[in-house]
Amino acid sequence: MTWVRWFLLGLVAGLAGLGAWWRLDHASQGIAADFVQQFDSATLRRPAPDVFTVGPVTIGSASRPSISVRQPSRIAWDVTIPNNAWMEAELALQEDAWTISGDGVMFRVGISLDGRYDELVARVVNPHHVTEDRGWVPVAVDLSPYAGRAVSLVFNTASGLEGDNRAGDLAVWGAPRLVTR
Repeated sequence: MTWVRWFLLGLVAGLAGLGAWWRLDHASQGIAADFVQQFDSATLRRPAPDVFTVGPVTIGSASRPSISVRQPSRIAWDVTIPNNAWMEAELALQEDAWTISGDGVMFRVGISLDGRYDELVARVVNPHHVTEDRGWVPVAVDLSPYAGRAVSLVFNTASGLEGDNRAGDLAVWGAPRLVTR
């Protein structure tokens, strides 16, 4: 019976240690930058600040704090990338666009650093032709190679792959943020 007592004591100690490690490891997780809340601090808003709309957008039954735009655009924030950082966002076209025959919207995310541009995301969302795009399309990019660096994080929208077809280009950046994991 003594071995059972030692086994149970070891099991309890091991589980307690695992719990403490998990809390310490995950305590630093969180949102480092909420770009919807920090919209006014964007260092670049093209073609003009008034083409952007900030507020909640509902796609399907899911609502997200969002930045919406109805034409090709570029918006950027100057940030210092923390350790273990990821860029997360959900891409969508407003539901009004789903029935408009167009070529979708090309969403791009990149980092401008030391005179170069590194493209991290290039994704066309086209809910008129691709039923899987009728909802929020999550994207996440590991930014740890840029940790500690001051960069410009750039979000672009453009017409889809068929030239400059802007029919139904009602782009939405859902909950764009910089998180630490």
